[in-house]
Amino acid sequence: PFKGGIFLLAIESGLPIVPVTVVGSRVVMPKGRLMVCPATVQVILHDPVPTKGLTRADARSLAQRVQAVVGTGLFSTESGGQVPDVTA
Repeated sequence: PFKGGIFLLAIESGLPIVPVTVVGSRVVMPKGRLMVCPATVQVILHDPVPTKGLTRADARSLAQRVQAVVGTGLFSTESGGQVPDVTA
């Protein structure tokens, strides 16, 4: 789960949050290994999520919303491990 602090900061500053999904980085450097392996990593920049008009009480729901957006960029087992085409 995403932590709420950064979302409070975004709300208080009135700045939008730009969600980013990174796909394939675990192949490059698997957990517990110091060696880097060649692989393709995809970085998906999602549309900004506005914070104007939100209050501190909205931080948790904003975190959940952004986490859901990031999750849309992750490949799923239903898609056969394929990364969704976000350029269309």
